This record gives sequence, structure tokens and C-alpha cells, in this order.
Amino acid sequence: KSHSALHASQPSVYFAASLFYVVVLCSAQPETRAVPHYRKPRLTRRMTAVEINGVCVYNLSRQSGVSPRWPKHGVSMAGPSSGGGSSAAQSADRSLELLQGLEFSTASTRVKASRDGDYLLVSGVHPPAVKAFEFRNLSQKFERRVDAEVVDFQLLSDDYSKMALLCADRAVRVHARFGAYHSVRTPRQGRTIAYDAMSAEALVAGSAPQIWRLNLSRGSLMSPLHSASPAVNVLGRSPALGILVAGGDDGVVECFDVRQRTAIGRLVLSAGRGEEVTAVRFSSSDAVRLAIGTSKGEVQLYDLRSSKPLLRKDHRNGEPIVDLKFPSCVGDSGGGHHLREGFVVSADKRAAKVWSAATGESLVTIQPPAESGEINDLCILPRSGLVFLAMDAPHLLTYFVPQLGPAPAWGSFLEHVTEEMEEATMDTVFVDYKFVARDEVPKLGLGHLIGTNLLRPYMHGFFVNHRLYDKARRLSRPFEYEEYRLGRVRERVEEKRTQRISVRKRVPRVNRALADRLSTASIKRARLLDDDRFAALFNDSRFRIT
Repeated sequence: KSHSALHASQPSVYFAASLFYVVVLCSAQPETRAVPHYRKPRLTRRMTAVEINGVCVYNLSRQSGVSPRWPKHGVSMAGPSSGGGSSAAQSADRSLELLQGLEFSTASTRVKASRDGDYLLVSGVHPPAVKAFEFRNLSQKFERRVDAEVVDFQLLSDDYSKMALLCADRAVRVHARFGAYHSVRTPRQGRTIAYDAMSAEALVAGSAPQIWRLNLSRGSLMSPLHSASPAVNVLGRSPALGILVAGGDDGVVECFDVRQRTAIGRLVLSAGRGEEVTAVRFSSSDAVRLAIGTSKGEVQLYDLRSSKPLLRKDHRNGEPIVDLKFPSCVGDSGGGHHLREGFVVSADKRAAKVWSAATGESLVTIQPPAESGEINDLCILPRSGLVFLAMDAPHLLTYFVPQLGPAPAWGSFLEHVTEEMEEATMDTVFVDYKFVARDEVPKLGLGHLIGTNLLRPYMHGFFVNHRLYDKARRLSRPFEYEEYRLGRVRERVEEKRTQRISVRKRVPRVNRALADRLSTASIKRARLLDDDRFAALFNDSRFRIT
């Protein structure tokens, strides 16, 4: 009986459940999905602009906070704000993410732009992968996982369709448009890779005195080029001359012609100073101009026809030079367009400096925030002012420097945004930080902190937090307060002395020597100066004693 009653009540239960489901569906909002076509990013967030020496640097990165607080009408972009509100919300209000998903889970190692200017290739770690971003869509195009960490890579075509990856397992992996295509292992671990388009060879150098040649037509290694250095750190190639330059860990730079096995030229940068060559770059407009970076933070400009440097530029950070670039943009001359170069961009682990190639005068310094880690690689989009920095942190940093070039065609909206921000640019003023010269750091006992985030290098010194500076000063000068107190006492005594009423004595016009002797004589003789009977002796010139 109970079983039949249960079946009798089921239709009403089903009807109520169906009615509730219909009501929920009618009240629900329709789901909106992004349309996979080109659209400009929503500029609901403002970029952060920093003005240094009259040059504006616009931060287009998602991570726009900096360790020191930059004041802007009482609002700080990092750290607690005096005007109220959370610092995270304030940082989000003034940030803009140009490329969606420009990040890795741990860090990015290399970043390069394709020669056609349409794609950005980035390699990262944990897990090791390579990502491609398409500028027209402002988003990621694909991601490829690899078996080992990518040490360096080169694009073999004008776009992303062909590239060679130098991995940490001594393998050179060649990728095509569809994915992995071929793999070859080198005899020793490689550190850098270059591509010679004339011979269709990938050149790999590393911890050996050889430069291995991978013929991409045959898919096998050819006879290597022999170097005099025990190991080669970097390779650079001149597209106009076809010359290959190798920088060794012994401070020697060698020039090669791939048709010969031995070097055709040799330059010793540091004889016995222990410097390594960490970066080389040829100028795209002047084929004989070569920039060389060392492990001690110095950049030297050379003409291949001379062994003496044209210019030396010191970063004064003590960090090795990571990469060098000759930014080029389109200029007008006589009604025509041409590529013009006037600056060099050199990056070390802490900052990227833009300076004149003719005089060495600094234009601007791009210094990432301390929490972004160290700089691993530098990329400047050809014929534009966009700068990409691969960091030892999840997010890559993107900057726009109008002095280096205009905004690209796909990012023309940046010109309008920067014009709106010109009235609201911020000067680089460190709040709660004090500048300390480099020679004062050991005197304060802070020499062991050089290279850490507690000392931020700037020009010829460092920025130190006020609290750390006060503590170090008290420890290095224990009697400073006592000296300060005695100095204040002396100042107050002198101030009271000036407030006293002083008796001014009239100086006699005649016989001043006699008056001086009488003033220092006995009291009885000194009274002669105040006696009216002898007043004419000191006032009338007729009584002058000769």
C-alpha cells in the first residue's frame, strides 16, 4: 500500500521540479564569449609613465608596481597610500596589459621578434616551453612544450614557421610550422646559437674551443670552426658582410668567415683583467660598427677597421652585459625614407640604458622594479619604440619609449594614450629613500649589501631606505649625537652673545696710536681718554703728534 502511494505522488514531484528548472533558465543571463578576431584592448586601465631627463618611459606591463613609492598627487603606485584605498587597486588602475598572457609560470629566458614584425617568440622554464604571440590579435598564438630548458633560439624564417632551439640537454631542435621536425645533439653543451642564411647553417658555440656547424639542408653537423678561446659565450653575425664574431670567456673577440676554418681577425679586450665577453652586436645601418659587452658592465664600440675602441660606456653596476641592440626607426631625408640609428641600448642584470652612439651621453635608463627579478634578455621591436624585457620572474615587462621610435601600426592607439598622459607624467622621486654615494657605502658598513635589493644602484651611488640609513649611521658613528649636541650648544651661546648690548667706543680721529697705548695702560692714565680737558688732543689735527 505504501509502495502504491509513493508512485502516486511522483508525478507531482516531477512537475514541480520541471517548473523550477524552467524558471531558473528563464531568469539566467545568456553567456557571453569572446569573439576570436582582432580587437583593441579595453583601455580601462591607465599606463604608468615615468619621466627621466625629459624622456618619458611608459610601462605597458601587467606588473607595474615598483619597490620605492613614486609620488603623484599624494597617491603611491606601490606601497600604502596616504590618500586611502588599497595599493593593489591603485596599481591596477594605472596599469595596462598590452599582450594577453605574456607570462610564464616561473621565468622567461629569451625573447625575440620576427623579422616581419608580426610575431613575438618567448622561451621560458618550468615547464620549459616556447610561446608565440601575434601582434595583430594582441594575444598568444600557440605554446609548445619541449623536453629541456631552452638556452637560446634563432628564427630561421621571417615569421615563426621555422626556428632552431638550443636546449640544455645538448640538443638542437628544429621546429617547423606544425611542430618539432628534427633534432641533433652537439658534442658539448651549447651556450649560444646563430644562423647564417648564406650557407643555411645553424652555428652553435659553448663550453669548447669549437663552433659547430649544423647544415640545415643535410640535417647533420659539418666540420667545426676552431677558436683560440677555451669557451665561447656569444656569437654575432653581420648580415651585410657575412662575418661571424665570437666572444670568448677569456676576453678575446674573433672574426670568422664560415668558408674558412680559422679566424680572420682577433681582438684582445682585457689582457689579464679576467673579463669575459658576454654580448656582441653589429649595427644594421653601419656594417663595420660592432658593440661588445663585458662581464664587468662595460660596453665598447669598435670599427672593424681599427683595434682601438671608438667609445666606452660603463654601466657602473658591476653586472655583466646581457644584450646589446641598435634600435632603428624610419626617418625622412630628401623626401625619402631611410633607417636611422643614433642610440645604443645595453642591458645588464638590473637595468637597460639608452645612450648616444656618437657621444656616449645617456638618454634614459629603464630600471625594472626589484620584485621583477633580473633581466635575462632584451628585445626591441624593429622600427618602433617598444621594448620587451625577459625577466627572472613570471611576467615579461613591456615599455614604450617614444624617443626610440613611433608606435607600431598594430598599436597606433598607444600614440593617443601617451598624448593624454603627457599632462600627468611623473618625475622619478624616491620617497622614504636616501641617495648615498658609492664611496660612502663602505664607511656606513653597507658594502656587503651591494647587489641586493636593499641598495638600488643609481648613477654614481645607491638609494637606501631611510630607516636602514639611519641605523647604519648610528652604528658607524656612535658619538654623532654627542657632537651634534655640543654643536647646538655652541650655536646657542654664539646666538646669545650677538643679542647682548655692546658698548661702541668712538675711535679718535687724531693720535690713534697714543689712544691705544693709554687704553692698555694703567687705570689712572686711561682716564685721560675721557677727560674733556684733553679732548682736543684726539680731535684737533693741530695737536697731531708726529
